[in-house]
Amino acid sequence: MKHHFSFHAILLVLVLMSPLAQAVTDCAAVTQIPSTECEALVTFYNSTGGANWTNKTGWNVTNTPCSWYGVSCSMGHVSRLELSDYWHNNKLTGSIPSELGNLSKLAVINLGLNKLTGSIPSELGNLSKLESLYLFDNQLTGSIPTELGNLSKLEVLDLSFNSITGSIPAKLGNFSDLESLRLNNNRLTGSIPSELGNLINLRYLQLNNNRLTGSIPSELGNLSDLESLFLSDNKFCGEIPVELKNMSNISLGNNHLTASDSELIAWLDSYNPGWETTQTSLLRLTQCH
Repeated sequence: MKHHFSFHAILLVLVLMSPLAQAVTDCAAVTQIPSTECEALVTFYNSTGGANWTNKTGWNVTNTPCSWYGVSCSMGHVSRLELSDYWHNNKLTGSIPSELGNLSKLAVINLGLNKLTGSIPSELGNLSKLESLYLFDNQLTGSIPTELGNLSKLEVLDLSFNSITGSIPAKLGNFSDLESLRLNNNRLTGSIPSELGNLINLRYLQLNNNRLTGSIPSELGNLSDLESLFLSDNKFCGEIPVELKNMSNISLGNNHLTASDSELIAWLDSYNPGWETTQTSLLRLTQCH
């Protein structure tokens, strides 16, 4: 009996010493960042199929989350979460957990080019330090949370190439520092909020390949720094505002648009050749408002 016990005791020691026996992160023992932030990262890992990531170095194994792949820290807080599929083919799956809203000092979220599903958590609107939000090229559904309009420091918002529905929240016009707004290749409906004309630092506005309707607001002409305005492949109608003449790169194809101002037509022919041939007529003029 004594020998039998010793054998099992030795076997247990060998298992514990094996490199395959990896400890699970104990957020209560983490000192690099607050335990709530550690718990948010572990929840994110579990929610997005972390066990199947191609590169998951350190995740839910060590008690030093600032050394985990894709995690950067600053001043004792998580500052960047970058797990885009550009190089490492991680293929994150599952949904984005609401707990990411607890990473209060986060400046960058880059989860682009993955296979994330579900909707964008409204809790991301709590990230008051967030400067860049990249969720492009996933399989996200649902609408754009109006709470994202609270992100006053946001410079980049890229939700392109998903299956997002609903309208563009007018609160997105609150981003005084926003330079890039890419919502293209989704299933957005409704009209362009005139409030987007308040984005005075905007350089790229891409709304193409959606199901947007209504007329193009003349307020977009206020965007003097705009380098690209992509509105093609929607259901826009009515007169193209003459205020858009200052745009250096514009795409309006495959809508229901018209133009009567001679200078505007000449400018459109110069910057967007063939635009007029792609426009189709509406059966009822009342559809444009």
